[in-house]
Amino acid sequence: MTVAPLALAGARLTAQASLAGRAAPSSYDGLTIGAPPGPVLALALASLLVSCIVLGLVDARTRRLPNALVGVVALCGVALLGSDLLCREPPALRVCWCAGTMAALGTCETLRRRLRGGQGIGFGDVKLIAAFALVLGSSVIVAVLLSCLLALAVEVPRRRRTFAFGPYLCLAMVVTCAGSALAALA
Repeated sequence: MTVAPLALAGARLTAQASLAGRAAPSSYDGLTIGAPPGPVLALALASLLVSCIVLGLVDARTRRLPNALVGVVALCGVALLGSDLLCREPPALRVCWCAGTMAALGTCETLRRRLRGGQGIGFGDVKLIAAFALVLGSSVIVAVLLSCLLALAVEVPRRRRTFAFGPYLCLAMVVTCAGSALAALA
């Protein structure tokens, strides 16, 4: 399927919606993506919150971020692509942020392991940040910086050489999402 038929279908949906007196679904780059209905949005946000809590607790205990739970965060990001509640960037740009984040952090972690040995942030953290990028777009930078500051504030006084980074990522994600939602509603 090419973009041209999708663009025509989007124009048709927009025209039908305007004739019916309803707001037209969002259109980015010729692809029509409607905002998820209220129950889907609420379920995606609730799932995102619960996943962040569970991921933070599991990583704090086991130092592992299960792929299934990271996958739930990514699925929530996909469900939220049509909504601009947490991010006003076009869906295609959020997908680019996800892929770019995964590629950049994955490459850095691979190089660091080959040059220095041992573990750094870990690939679970890389996947989790990429999944967060799908939800937040460029605001994932804010979440990552906030998580680094939280980790420094808590772990440096404890003088730990290693620690689970997932709980700080999850807390920063929830705070960033809440800030984005409040800004969108204001």
